Amino acid sequence: MSQPIKAELRKHYKTLRQSLTAKIHAEKSAKIREQICDFILANGLSSVAIYYPINNEVDLLGLLPWAKEQGVKVYAPKTFSDWSMQFLPVESDVDFVASGQWQVPEPVGTTEPVPTDLPELIIVPALAFDRLGYRLGYGQGYYDTFLQNYFGLTVGAFLSEFMHPEALPRDDWDIPVQYLLTEAELWKV
Repeated sequence: MSQPIKAELRKHYKTLRQSLTAKIHAEKSAKIREQICDFILANGLSSVAIYYPINNEVDLLGLLPWAKEQGVKVYAPKTFSDWSMQFLPVESDVDFVASGQWQVPEPVGTTEPVPTDLPELIIVPALAFDRLGYRLGYGQGYYDTFLQNYFGLTVGAFLSEFMHPEALPRDDWDIPVQYLLTEAELWKV
């Protein structure tokens, strides 16, 4: 089983994340947001799912004003005690409140689930990715469970320092993303 190896890698990448300066993190996050905007426009998408950044994850909240201006609907995940996840609409960073068993900021307001064919694009968080599109997450399985029945586009957005140099250990239920995006490049897996 790959769990002990994954635990070691999680520790390594969490430490690396904390070592980033605020300036570098902000600059690289801004470049990633610009590329996400370009991707949305180039693909004619009208909806995107982001996440609230924690622990120095790529900051996607800057997409919210742009999306509103462009008429792109934005969604964010809300998790539940049965390990399921739904995407709910958000318009600004005040639409988030720390909740759930992990106290991660999640959307407030309506709890009516978004149809599974929306959003058209999901930006998937991770501690690290490999070149095959597999991710090292926090180990809870929310995204892998949701993505099993999702048929839209998926992008792993991350700082280039978090590209794992070889294939990450994975389990049968791990779902790769379709695209990888760093501050320097975007490519289809």
